[in-house]
Amino acid sequence: MRSTTVLSGAAAAVCVAAAAHAQSIVTLYPTADAHTRDVAPNENNGPSETLWIGRGSFWGLGNIRTFVHFDLLDLLPGNPNVIVSATLSAYQFDSEPAAGGLDTNVHHVLANWSENTVTWANQPAFDPQVWATAQTGSSGHRGWIDWNVTTLVQDQVSRQSHLGWMFKNTFESAGASRLGYFHSREYGVDPSRRIQLNVEIPAGDAPVMTLSYDSLRGGSNATFTATGAAPGQRVYFIYSLAGLGEQRIGQLGVTLGLRNPASAGDAVADGGGRAVLTRRVPPGASGRGVWVQAAHSGSVSNIVARVVE
Repeated sequence: MRSTTVLSGAAAAVCVAAAAHAQSIVTLYPTADAHTRDVAPNENNGPSETLWIGRGSFWGLGNIRTFVHFDLLDLLPGNPNVIVSATLSAYQFDSEPAAGGLDTNVHHVLANWSENTVTWANQPAFDPQVWATAQTGSSGHRGWIDWNVTTLVQDQVSRQSHLGWMFKNTFESAGASRLGYFHSREYGVDPSRRIQLNVEIPAGDAPVMTLSYDSLRGGSNATFTATGAAPGQRVYFIYSLAGLGEQRIGQLGVTLGLRNPASAGDAVADGGGRAVLTRRVPPGASGRGVWVQAAHSGSVSNIVARVVE
């Protein structure tokens, strides 16, 4: 990404005093995710493109505990009071054949763990408190499943402590099984369907477009995709190294949710409202937080936040 002024020339950034705006959505993708099984206690599934969430004992697949970690503390506001809401979302693309779902709870993890080494046998300890619940595993459902983790995110941002979360079925010793299959952070066909955390904050305009990207690694190309744009519109991909804030772009008639934004480039949306930009991430960017948003005349996307690998 080039360190240039946002929409240089005809579309230069214009600062204005903060005004009342709808909330921006900040999307975080995991830095680590993996599922574990009690029937295969030494099995590690970190590299898999698929996450299992639920309980598969009826099919001989065992009790499942699924771990996920986000860069909460590096990428979200330090003040928990500005977090309006937080939703943990996973896209169920398949399941075992069973009607109806079963409760799957979110717990917070109490010890460090690694995506490439975590197993049922060495899994980290977790707090028994249930912070959010949603039903997974119904064969009649294909699509997003959401957990309301607002209180959990606010708590962990307040305490500046986040070691990850765990999905766990309510009952692991008896009862029915419901096992859903979801896309992990390694899933490359459609990055927007990876498991994700969407946090609502009071900054910028309400998102209309959806922004996602495949990866963010120093020295490698990153592909940014905006969907839901108006066909034929020039879409600007804008990033910040300074974090979240408000920045008015007068020529586009929008307010971004970024502080000190700069342009990564632009692309014209096709007939389906999809705009794609590929840019090389500087090698020296590794370890830095980056916040990216797309915009065109009258519309903005969600903000995707990530620490560069």
